[in-house]
Amino acid sequence: IPVPVYDPYRGLGTGNIARFAVGQTQQLNISAIYTKDTSTSSGVSKDVTNNCTFRSSNDQIATVSSTGIVRGAAIGTAYITVTYTAIPGSSDLLSASKGKIPITLTTSVAVTVS
Repeated sequence: IPVPVYDPYRGLGTGNIARFAVGQTQQLNISAIYTKDTSTSSGVSKDVTNNCTFRSSNDQIATVSSTGIVRGAAIGTAYITVTYTAIPGSSDLLSASKGKIPITLTTSVAVTVS
């Protein structure tokens, strides 16, 4: 499931919905989209899945591993919260030592299990 996370000047991508069967698993793939022009959605996309944290709103409905693998556990709806920390104008967190302030972005994926 691709989940775009936009740079802090554009905000977060929304409207992410996934449908699962009970027992089905799928990997969330998180991409940060870095833009210079905030009036357009064009920009450079980078896979940041390994730099994210994941949390399920209801583990009885859908579980998520620390690497972003979602598993449908029971019929219902849960939300997977994805958190990513970025440095504006940089592709790594080492820039924090150079005086740039990290920004944490959070988005949710609605998971419906049937």
